[in-house]
Amino acid sequence: MELQKLKTFIDLAETLNFSKTSENLFISQSSVSKQIKSLEKELGLKLFTRTSKQVVLSAYGEVMLPYAKRIWELNQDMQKAIKSYDEEKANIINIAVLPTITNYKAFVAITDYMRNNPEVKVKLQETEPDQILQRLKEGKVDFAFTRIFNQIAEGLTAVISELDEFAVFVSKSNILSKRKQLEMNDLKDENFILLDSQTNLYQPIIKMCNENNFSPNIIYSGERVPTILDMVSNNLGISVLMRKSIPSNYLENIEEVPLCHTQESKLVFLKKDEQNYTDKQKDFWQYLTDLFQNGIENKN
Repeated sequence: MELQKLKTFIDLAETLNFSKTSENLFISQSSVSKQIKSLEKELGLKLFTRTSKQVVLSAYGEVMLPYAKRIWELNQDMQKAIKSYDEEKANIINIAVLPTITNYKAFVAITDYMRNNPEVKVKLQETEPDQILQRLKEGKVDFAFTRIFNQIAEGLTAVISELDEFAVFVSKSNILSKRKQLEMNDLKDENFILLDSQTNLYQPIIKMCNENNFSPNIIYSGERVPTILDMVSNNLGISVLMRKSIPSNYLENIEEVPLCHTQESKLVFLKKDEQNYTDKQKDFWQYLTDLFQNGIENKN
């Protein structure tokens, strides 16, 4: 049943005048008549009794009228809800982010944007690194903030917020803490405490060890940096981590030692090339582009 026919029926039931309903709905009298006849044919019922002098709502019409009004009101409520949802969605930005985002300039950039654009709802979804790109590609988020070592994947555009690099983290009671620099080969007899393979840091470390002709003795691998640092602080082993991923308050009993021939990573915001972004989402991406327009900032 076409909803416009119901609207015409409701109006005619109130006016009982084809001319008046025609004026109310901005359609011709013949269109009013056609819609009513079509509705009656569809229902197999006479909704109005017509005479040369008046139009009267039939008994079937009286039964149908309250239901027709409810259907029309529900339709109006549905349209309002859809419009409200569209308006709200237009002001929402979903970003999949690294669990350690608060350590980086990206977090400052996002919070500044939120402070200056209170009408926009920015939602950060903490996501394990191995799942971030998948969530972006599947359209579950609008943007992503992650760490990359290689080239940007095809179909994505990146804004580089800063660079980071591996360093060695050891207890201050460990003799290695006195060194000004370390080679990977200096670590071959140490116990390794690492972030696990769900992160994108595990394999590069394994590769660096293998390139120096040894396999690391990994006594623990996990997802949480604080747990790893607590173990390092207690001199249970050493860890190789990205410098900027470590909160400064964890370095009281831990020494960060630069790593010779370290590997560099890029911290990036990513977006899909082929996606219809809202105006607010486009504004946010332009804000990031302008903010980090130099592309790669000073590593220190």
